[in-house]
Amino acid sequence: INPFTGLSGYTPSEVSSRPLIVSINNAPPARPQWGLTSPDMILEFEAEGGVTRMLWVYAKAENMPEKMGSMRSARHYFVEMVEGFDAIFLHWGGSTFAYDRMKNLKTDHIDGITYSDKYFARDKSRNVALEHTGYTTGANMIKAIKDLKVRTDIKEDYKYPFTFAPENAPRALSGQDCSSILAVFSSSYKYTFKYNAEDNKYYSFINNNKTVDDKGEQVAVENVFVLYANVESMGTDKGHVTYDLTKGEGLYVYGGKAEQIKWEKGSDRDMLKLYDLSGKELVINPGKSWMGFVKSANAGQTEIQ
Repeated sequence: INPFTGLSGYTPSEVSSRPLIVSINNAPPARPQWGLTSPDMILEFEAEGGVTRMLWVYAKAENMPEKMGSMRSARHYFVEMVEGFDAIFLHWGGSTFAYDRMKNLKTDHIDGITYSDKYFARDKSRNVALEHTGYTTGANMIKAIKDLKVRTDIKEDYKYPFTFAPENAPRALSGQDCSSILAVFSSSYKYTFKYNAEDNKYYSFINNNKTVDDKGEQVAVENVFVLYANVESMGTDKGHVTYDLTKGEGLYVYGGKAEQIKWEKGSDRDMLKLYDLSGKELVINPGKSWMGFVKSANAGQTEIQ
C-alpha cells in the first residue's frame, strides 16, 4: 500500500522508496497553487505573522505533478517533519534556523536557491512579487535526485509511518457527528472542511472560499486531522515561531464523524505517531489526508457541526 494513503497498488520496491516533501507557499498572491490537489498528504503549519505554509508529501517521486508551487523557504520545524519520515526535502531558501538544522542533521534537500536555473523555474505570468513565482516539476526533481546522487532507498524503520484499515473495510469512528469542522490557525487563515456523503470526502474552504488548485479543482480529502501543538515566538525581527512537536492532542475526522486522538513525535528523527485515547496506535482509513498543526491556544476556536 501507499504508506501515506493506505491505498493498494504499490510494489515492494515502491514502498522502499523515500518520500518527498515540498515546502509550499500559501500567501494569497500564491493562490491558486500549481498542483495543490496532487499530494498524498498535506501538512500545514503556521509561519510568521499568522500565515501558513504547506508541506506536500509524496510517497514516491513519480507521484509528483507536472508543476508544483509556488515553493517557499524552509523552517526548522519543517526539517523535523522531513527527518521523521526519512524524506527528501524540496524547498526554495530557508531561515537561518532551518539551514542550521539541515546542516546538523545532514538532511537530504534540494534548494531552489542553489539550483534556481537548473531544476527550478519562475512563472511570472501572474504579475505578483518574485517570492510567489518559484516552482519546479516532478520530472526536474527526479532528474535532480539522480544527478545529485541522493539516497532513494528508505530506512527500514520508516517504511510504514501510519497504520491503515483495509481498503475494502474502513472502520467507523466512535466520536461525534461531524458534517463540517473549522480549524483556526490565525484570524486570516481559517479552514473549514465540509463533508460530502456521496463521495465520502471533506471539501476544503479557506476563509469561506473554496480551496482550489490552478485548474479550479477543489481540495477534497478522506481524512482530516487537526493536531494541537504549542507554538511560541522566537523573538526575532522577522517574527519567526517555533513548534513544540514532542506530543499533543487532536482530532481525527472521517466519514461524518470526529474522534479525539493523541499524537507524539519527540526529537528530530522520530516519526510522527498517532494514537487513540487508550494509547493504541490509531487506525486510519485509506485515502488522502490534510493534517493541520494548529497552535494549542486556538483549540477553543475549533468548531464541529
